[in-house]
Amino acid sequence: MLEQIRKPLMKALAQARKERDGLEEGIKAIETALNLNGSTPIASAPAQTRKPMSEAARKALSARMKKYWAARRAKRKRAA
Repeated sequence: MLEQIRKPLMKALAQARKERDGLEEGIKAIETALNLNGSTPIASAPAQTRKPMSEAARKALSARMKKYWAARRAKRKRAA
């Protein structure tokens, strides 16, 4: 019984290793192609930061969002 389970698992493991090796070769080929000119890969742009919000802008946003969520709650109550 154990042998019936072991053989297919060993075969699947061998197949997975073969696929992994092929993927690793493909990855190496792509990395080599990207670095053909000898330069290093271009770094991504730094994340943009937002300007800090003023106290007045924060209060205005808070009021708008309170109004928005109140409307959503009222609409949900009417639907229920």
